[in-house]
Amino acid sequence: MEEGRFPQVSGLVFKYSPLERKGLRVKEVWIAGKAIDLEQEYVVATNDFLAAGGDGYKVFWEALKTSRDYSIMGGSMKGEKIVYSDSGRWLRDVVAEYVRETGRIAPKGVGRIVEVR
Repeated sequence: MEEGRFPQVSGLVFKYSPLERKGLRVKEVWIAGKAIDLEQEYVVATNDFLAAGGDGYKVFWEALKTSRDYSIMGGSMKGEKIVYSDSGRWLRDVVAEYVRETGRIAPKGVGRIVEVR
């Protein structure tokens, strides 16, 4: 069974080709208007599901495991490469709270994900 594996992003733009083989689909990535530097590490904000390798995003989990002090304690990941972790709150609750506070969600496409053929 195929996993989800299609990221929703903010703070970057990428071009991809759905017709290419796995591992070759992403063509270009820019952060703050500059091409990504493959030798640099970047800070990524995500939820615990993706950080632990959910939906096939093993790269996040592999990066966390390279922390000098990586460990799993009580179901929570710990390590120098984890900037913030609030294991006491479910993502669904954070989203529901935001919707209650703002009153609505009005998504719109802004060109962060560009399909090329």
